[in-house]
Amino acid sequence: MNDLTPSKISEILENFLKSFKSKSGEYVYRKNISRMIATGSKSLIVDYSDLLIHDISIANHIILDPDEVLKSFRNATYEVIRTENPSYAEKIRKNIIVRIRNLQDKVPVRNVTIEHLDKLTGIAGIIVRTSDVKPLAIEAAFKCGKCNAITRIIQDKLILRKPKRCDECDETRDFELDEKATSFIDYQVIRMQELPEELPAGQLPQSFDVSLERDLVNSTRPGDRIILTGVVRAEPEYSQGRGKLRVFKSIIEGNFLEVMGKEPEILQITKEDEALIKSIASEPNAYERIIESIAPAIHGLETQKEAVLLMMIGAPRQKLKDGTTIRGDINVLMVGDPGTAKSELLKYAANLAPRGLYTSGRGSTAAGLTAAVVREKNGMMMLEAGAVVLADLGLASIDEFDKMRTEDRSALHECMEQQTVSVAKGGIVATLNARTSILAAANPVFGKYDEYRNIVENVNLPIPLLTRFDLIFILKDKSDRTR
Repeated sequence: MNDLTPSKISEILENFLKSFKSKSGEYVYRKNISRMIATGSKSLIVDYSDLLIHDISIANHIILDPDEVLKSFRNATYEVIRTENPSYAEKIRKNIIVRIRNLQDKVPVRNVTIEHLDKLTGIAGIIVRTSDVKPLAIEAAFKCGKCNAITRIIQDKLILRKPKRCDECDETRDFELDEKATSFIDYQVIRMQELPEELPAGQLPQSFDVSLERDLVNSTRPGDRIILTGVVRAEPEYSQGRGKLRVFKSIIEGNFLEVMGKEPEILQITKEDEALIKSIASEPNAYERIIESIAPAIHGLETQKEAVLLMMIGAPRQKLKDGTTIRGDINVLMVGDPGTAKSELLKYAANLAPRGLYTSGRGSTAAGLTAAVVREKNGMMMLEAGAVVLADLGLASIDEFDKMRTEDRSALHECMEQQTVSVAKGGIVATLNARTSILAAANPVFGKYDEYRNIVENVNLPIPLLTRFDLIFILKDKSDRTR
């Protein structure tokens, strides 16, 4: 790769943009560049698999040294735009961005290590926090206090760099930032956490801060599952009075961000699986067999298992002509004596559902279940998603429902009925999707269920909250239900 000079890379990439054809014989990137000019866009999205087909050495080089190759890619894009529209090319020359999508290997958040530093990496995760959008200076203009001359400094760090001396009079100290002459871009920070289903048992979830710039800001919100293409960087941490520390903080510079399909991920079904599914479906007792396969270690509870099965399968949301939507998910509450396998059924359902989360009411707060606004060390306000938002289009199991504080339980009313979570705190007003089924379990107030008292007296839950559940099961300890 040593023979790949920047000019040679630009030449290869320019040829790629001009000559690459799809299977149908269409010039893909010529068409995309024409669309850029027509819409006034400054970003060109390139599929990595196309680059791999055209030149494998360049495709490998962009992974190992993205800074150099992306700079050459911007120059090549400028040259191609200049041949079609010279005036527009000059207008956006400094703002052209090339974004790479569809990298071959997706790395889990937990596996991002120093091996990925300064390399282009594809990472899959879930968004748990987003900050508000702020201006970021990319070229700061400083006015000299002695001669009023403007000195421009390229900014590539979060800390603003001042000029060492004036270009006109060699003044070294008296500089003032000129905001009107400074070039700004949109800037946002999001926090990406590893997917719940990839979290090893007994481990804390790991996360990374991701910086988004320009047209990537506000492209995602808490609860979205994304595939990110970015460059992993190491930033030094600071200590008061000591300066930079030996310990560095990993952040990711986002290059391209793609929100996964809102539907649960498509499973790869082999021919053997397909044959097995068809053979089970052809049997007269297929439905009963599926119900028996839910938590097979728990004896009995056929009706409750059927309810859990229907919860996970779900139903389509109905949208009426006037725009009103009727939820298709059902919410289930299980009230029962200790030892009736409620918690085991909840854990099994959370593990089996494609997007399932398990939480206990004793250690959950309203903010932890729905959403919260938190302030970071740098003063930025960030919107953080809770359990029901992260379980969007899935299932949330809440154990010890009766032991939650009343104000924490009341936060679930909107989620269970409207399937949204609204937040208005710290100047942030937002509505997040929480299209999830809630499976809750509670113990009776008196230790065992009292048949001579109604459900409200037994569980001590308010009637408005009980009406949010579509099904309420009462489990009595008549026998040992575990094999």
